[in-house]
Amino acid sequence: MDLEVIRERILDAAESEFCARGFRESSCDEVASRAGVTRTLLDSLFESKRQLWGEVSNRRFAEYFEIQSEIMGRAEMPQTNMTDSLTALFRFFQRNPEFVRMHRWALIEEPGLGEPDAGKALTRHGIDLLSAARDARFIRADLDPASILAVFFAVIENWFLAQPDYAGRFAEELPRGDVYLDTVIKVLVPALLPPHAGDDDLDRD
Repeated sequence: MDLEVIRERILDAAESEFCARGFRESSCDEVASRAGVTRTLLDSLFESKRQLWGEVSNRRFAEYFEIQSEIMGRAEMPQTNMTDSLTALFRFFQRNPEFVRMHRWALIEEPGLGEPDAGKALTRHGIDLLSAARDARFIRADLDPASILAVFFAVIENWFLAQPDYAGRFAEELPRGDVYLDTVIKVLVPALLPPHAGDDDLDRD
């Protein structure tokens, strides 16, 4: 059998194992068993459980990386790109509950474990674009670009990571996901713009 097919089968098995048991309690022996391969073969393809976790996370993240890279490369007004970027992040979490579960495990067990390699480069690029937008006075000069991005991540990621808590806290008042996303965009994006900037675009929304 093709080694690439085997690798994908192992990654599928590892994702199931990590989602069910987290990083610390997961076993490479169990991953090998789930994938129907020997432990020796698994070890020849992946040097450690940490590498397995990273590759599973990177594989899920690749879809989001492509979408956000396309958005960041467009010559649109910042408010358009910020709206699309927030939406892309929300939809990624919405489509990938397995990634959310792994991310939640990482936060509980070992902060930093769940950050895909591509995520660091994407974050750096986002900060650079926000810095350029601030310098060009497209967004407010008194806002820190890294903090803006951290707020974006916090309000979107936490919506998915804290769902069990929110369900108990809000009960029947818990908003639908699209209502929450719409509110986030309407609250955050105008707050980043200089006074009177983009009023016409926001009114049309």
